[in-house]
Amino acid sequence: MLLAIWMSMASAEALFIHSHVHPPHPPPDTRPRAEVESRSLEDAAFNDPWTHDNRRTALDDSMIYRIKSRAEESAIRAGSSNPLPRLTPLSDAHFNVPFFVYDEVDWMSTKCDGITISGQENDYHKHSDDFWFLKAALNHGMRTKDPKKARLFVVPALLNLAVEQSVWSRRQCCVGGLCNLDFFQHANDMLNESIWFKRNKGKDHVVVCSHYACLNHLVLFENLVKCNSISFEENSMRQERCRIAGTYVGQRCEHMPKQTMFTLIASMHRRRPNFQSRRDICKWFPHLVSVNQTYNVSICGAGRQCPSLAQARFSPHVRGDTWGSSRLIDIVLSGAVPMFTNTIQYQILPPFVPWESISTQIDVSDKQRFELSVQDSVPLYDGLKQKVDKHAHHLDWETPAPFEQYMWLFQQCIR
Repeated sequence: MLLAIWMSMASAEALFIHSHVHPPHPPPDTRPRAEVESRSLEDAAFNDPWTHDNRRTALDDSMIYRIKSRAEESAIRAGSSNPLPRLTPLSDAHFNVPFFVYDEVDWMSTKCDGITISGQENDYHKHSDDFWFLKAALNHGMRTKDPKKARLFVVPALLNLAVEQSVWSRRQCCVGGLCNLDFFQHANDMLNESIWFKRNKGKDHVVVCSHYACLNHLVLFENLVKCNSISFEENSMRQERCRIAGTYVGQRCEHMPKQTMFTLIASMHRRRPNFQSRRDICKWFPHLVSVNQTYNVSICGAGRQCPSLAQARFSPHVRGDTWGSSRLIDIVLSGAVPMFTNTIQYQILPPFVPWESISTQIDVSDKQRFELSVQDSVPLYDGLKQKVDKHAHHLDWETPAPFEQYMWLFQQCIR
């Protein structure tokens, strides 16, 4: 229902969403009163063309929290009601799917406040899979310059980068006269002129829209929404298109000998209820260590990730604002074994990694169950560590592996 409401508003709002000219009077809002009230923050943040500005003020924490929560709810609901078909990950065989990249714009020359993007920027890094996906596509051996030979088409607009500026970073990111949210309109218009897009109505096209706020924009553009996409914590079929969950872009610590059993390096956010499990774990760890002399903890709470994460055998993967976290990717890339804390966390990850085989699950519902589940997990370390090391490269965006895995899954969606 929410998607339908968004789509019904799209045509009117798209006329103004990238304009700096304010119309004299907004059209009447015909939505039910309850719907208007429940969506007020998101409307102000994204869908209200009379307040839009490419250099808008960053949203406050409470508004961002609500946006993330709604994105999480929407993703889980879509995955439950319209799950993905069974998709087979790419094996060790060579990736052999020819694809075409639209190249009307040199997206890799995009500059934010005058500085060419690298994907390493602190505020953008964990959401920069749009950048790394495009970089891999442009340099891959299966890229074809002849669209007649392509089985898949990559839509290269840096949508995550654009949305990040709108909700948080407030930088001016531009390329070829396009800035920030203009990227959406340009990509949509480009597809509108493409005979290759029209041929299958976007079914063989792929776009990256995995930022927590990206879908709010995507649904306003009728061509972009017809593409398959890498999405925020979602594995579903929406409008007969595959939405495959993103991974975040992780930060690796150099591997080194293990010195500690556990570490949890994470923000605690004392006033946020969704962070309670993180706080509980840090409260329970000392007692666990006191009753088992083979256990030790380096850091539990805020701190420097490296080298502590690489020196630890296990690190809990605990929800923050949503069930997902870039910390999971950091854990795997740094050579530690993740300890999941809820089965939902497995459902919102891309299916090309056997997550249940490379992790253990602990119970954080109370102190006693936590201690028992941790004690059950520790003897599994050696076997889990081998599997973590085997699959870690699938999550390393500085290699072609994640790109190839996603493209392999997407080509199964168009059969």
